[in-house]
Amino acid sequence: GCEHGESGNSFSWGDSSVPEETNNDDDDNAGNGTTPTGEASAFVGTWSLIPDAGGTGWYGFFNADGTWRICDNPDGSNQRVYGRYSVSNGRLEGDMTNPGVGNGAISATISPGGIMSFDFVEYWHEPHKTVTYSGSKL
Repeated sequence: GCEHGESGNSFSWGDSSVPEETNNDDDDNAGNGTTPTGEASAFVGTWSLIPDAGGTGWYGFFNADGTWRICDNPDGSNQRVYGRYSVSNGRLEGDMTNPGVGNGAISATISPGGIMSFDFVEYWHEPHKTVTYSGSKL
């Protein structure tokens, strides 16, 4: 069945059995000194993401190596979805894997005021469903 309400106000991400973040992987949280360069650097970091339609928010982690993930908690625990991204002309675009549920895509821009507009496109719905979040960098 569908893992969130038809109203779009409640949202539950896939399987919570996804492995936890560890300190020995290759993202920027590992303290390995990776420094993002170019326009991608504006996106790198931890973001608080709140659905524009209301409901539960999540935390987005955008790493300097072009990987990203969404977790329940700001410490990176309870990963929900993940993927890879790239940035071109100020727009982030990437793929999304929602374990046990399906695949999708992401896109994001950052306003001059520093607010991220973040779209999830869920391919497991027909027609595809887009859920928009607003983000603030932590």
